[in-house]
Order: sequence, then C-alpha cells, then structure tokens
Amino acid sequence: MRKRIAVIILLFIIVAVVVTIVERSFKTDAELIRVRIDEFEKAYNGGDLEGVLSCMDRKNQNKYEGSIGILNGLIGLSGLNIGLENLFGVGVGMSDDDVMSIKIDKINIDGGTAVVNGKMTLYGVTQSAAFDMVKENNNWYIKKIK
Repeated sequence: MRKRIAVIILLFIIVAVVVTIVERSFKTDAELIRVRIDEFEKAYNGGDLEGVLSCMDRKNQNKYEGSIGILNGLIGLSGLNIGLENLFGVGVGMSDDDVMSIKIDKINIDGGTAVVNGKMTLYGVTQSAAFDMVKENNNWYIKKIK
C-alpha cells in the first residue's frame, strides 16, 4: 500500500515537471519576456523584494543582494530588528492600490538581448520606460530599466 502511494506521488511529480517543461518550451521569447515583466510587476506590487530581485539578471541580483546585506547589517548595528525587505513591503503596503503598472508597447529581440518599450506608472506618475533584458539559461531577466 505504501509503495503504491509512493509510486503515485512520484508519477504525479514527474507529470508536473514534464508539463512545466513542455509548457515553457512552447512559449516564444516575446511571451517569456511578457511573463517576466508581469512577475516583476506582481512582486513589486506585493512588496516582495526577493521576487523583484529574482526578475533581475544574475549580475544585478548579486549587486543588489550584496548591497541589501550591507545595509541590513548597518541597520542591525543600530539595534533595530528590521531589514530592507520589511521596509520595502511596508512602503508598498501603505498604498490601497497597486503602486506600479507596466504597459508593454513593443518588444525588440536581438539574439540574447531585448529591449521592451512601454509605459510604467509608479505611484501615480506615468512615463515612458525601456527594459533592457538579457537571456540567461533559456529565460529572460531584466538588466536595466531606463
């Protein structure tokens, strides 16, 4: 009985992994870029700093995580038991509505890089925005926002 349950669970996991791989492999680069921008917007509006950073390319993730670590250490020296992740969440959480929205107008892909042009509204102010993207490990990440 236990073996049968273990086999069923294992089969379920295998099917879930295969479905995820197949689903991702059928998406175009433009669709994957849209997914990444949507994840970025959702993480930002949710006050999820870790989620925001996971949308960045590896170099920027390392840079920001290192900076956050240093600043958290300095905050800790002051005796406060709070980190930048908490402050980010509180800042975003003080708004009743989403604080950021992104409307994509055009995606220009050139091999392993892309530029996403559109409009970004941040705290009620709308302006043109360009997201420089880079493809790493068959997925797209934000390199720079202009």
